[in-house]
Amino acid sequence: MATWLLPGDKVTAGTMNCDGCLTVRAEHSGQQTVIADIVRLVEMAQASGPHMPYPTPTPLT
Repeated sequence: MATWLLPGDKVTAGTMNCDGCLTVRAEHSGQQTVIADIVRLVEMAQASGPHMPYPTPTPLT
């Protein structure tokens, strides 16, 4: 869905310019991006393991 933006409006990665000129300034890159934050959170979660021990299976009789 097309959205009209004005000078000074923020754009994100993947923004398409269909008409005219577009000048952008990168405010965050590399380790400061949202995706980098998500990757860090996933890595921390994988390194910490489960917070509760798995229940011991009980044999069916």
